[in-house]
Amino acid sequence: MSKSAKPLIFYILFLLVVITVFFIAVVITKISYDETVKTKDEALRKLKIENQKMVSLQAEYQDVTTEDKIISIAFTQLGMIKRIEPTVVLTVSKVKIQELQEELINKYE
Repeated sequence: MSKSAKPLIFYILFLLVVITVFFIAVVITKISYDETVKTKDEALRKLKIENQKMVSLQAEYQDVTTEDKIISIAFTQLGMIKRIEPTVVLTVSKVKIQELQEELINKYE
């Protein structure tokens, strides 16, 4: 080998090393990006599933809390009956209420 060939060989080897390092960096970046996109897609899928669960639970809650549903469950499963008239009726005269109000006002003045 002549003296002029040695710097050329070192220059070519240096370029090969730089290019190799560059390509390795690109590949690592690409793999990292693909993993990030995969993680994001998985998170979006889980979010969509959870949203669907929430909507179905809200619909089920609304269905269960309707008055007709509560009454039918009370009749069929609990054996309850619907009362037609109240069993106890309390009556108080207006005069008695006014007397008690005046008494309270006088007491706390």
